[in-house]
Amino acid sequence: MGSTELLKTLDGYTLIGIDTAPIIYYFEENPHFFALMQTLIRYAEANDECRLITSPITVAEIFAFPIRNNRQDLAIPSPS
Repeated sequence: MGSTELLKTLDGYTLIGIDTAPIIYYFEENPHFFALMQTLIRYAEANDECRLITSPITVAEIFAFPIRNNRQDLAIPSPS
């Protein structure tokens, strides 16, 4: 699916759930999926009624990689 097809599919949706892998693909700028995620994010930003959601499990999975691999450059800093 390309960006054009994705936009046609999204038309009218106001709540879109995103799993872990697409979020990681976006942050890593994966060559196969980055453009689609960018399209999805731009769609939500341009549509005031659209919300992107994910689960607490996805958030934990995203934070686990930098911690497990000692990649502080990828981790969100702790509040002071």
